[in-house]
Amino acid sequence: RFKTLVIEQYGAHFDQGIETGDYTESTLVGFERVKAILDRGEYISTGTRNLSPGKKGRGHSGGEDIDTVPGIAAPHAYAIIGYSTENKGGKEIHYLRVRNPWGHTGMKYENGQRAKIQEPEFNVELADARRLFGEKTGWRYTETRTEDLIAKAQDYQMANGHLNRELINNLNVHKDRLETDKSNKENVIQRDTTEIGSLAEQVMSLEREVAQLDEEMKRISQEQQQVESESRMGALDKKWNLKQNQKDKKLARVRAINDSIETRNTGITQYIQAIEGIERFLFAINELLDTAPVVDENPEQTEESSMDAPDTPEDAGE
Repeated sequence: RFKTLVIEQYGAHFDQGIETGDYTESTLVGFERVKAILDRGEYISTGTRNLSPGKKGRGHSGGEDIDTVPGIAAPHAYAIIGYSTENKGGKEIHYLRVRNPWGHTGMKYENGQRAKIQEPEFNVELADARRLFGEKTGWRYTETRTEDLIAKAQDYQMANGHLNRELINNLNVHKDRLETDKSNKENVIQRDTTEIGSLAEQVMSLEREVAQLDEEMKRISQEQQQVESESRMGALDKKWNLKQNQKDKKLARVRAINDSIETRNTGITQYIQAIEGIERFLFAINELLDTAPVVDENPEQTEESSMDAPDTPEDAGE
């Protein structure tokens, strides 16, 4: 009877097994929130809960438990850096892309089981995220803007003369993401610059062809002034109209290419401005990382966004 009452009370909050695609409504709502934050270009920090209270672990940054769940350190901070959806067996399976600030140690799925890997970036299936991160049934996350993190780290350093491990990890996560973002934007600028050069050559070639058509149309007009035969005049009119049609098509192509060049130039300008902002953030982060002593201590508690669900007996290892 007690088990039945528990299921009736908490059943709506249970996700099913790993990669089954059977998610509760609150899980899907949280997934959409995370997607919206990442799509805005913001960063999300999260963390595993203590999966084995009282157990001394072997994690190198704070004695984290690295044995209970293969590839997962706990309690430990992680960053959510992306998301994806795959269709498996006719069901949509959602994943969060997670990064371990250690720069190594992650997890993968093999036949529905967790397995340890050395790579620091890895996918966590959405139902599994609720088991591993935050409370027992509600995974928690914190939306962190880079400027807010830098300000927090600067304030902390000024007040304490050092940075704690949590701040160092978060700064490194933001640094990695910023450097990747900068590199991607630089690649787009290089690609678009090359394409603009190619498009400009096409415009010049089309403009030469238009000039040639103008000359041909001018000669046709001169010939029209000298002919008296109606049949010959009709043939010249037809020829002139054909040249005019060719010219109109080439000019339309020139306008389309110039619009494409302008769009690319606008995008390049925006990316250059974005890169300038990224470089300012990177300068501030590197200054903090290069000059601040590091002291391991208990991480500060931060206000979190969450998908709240009542506590249940569910365990991450199940």
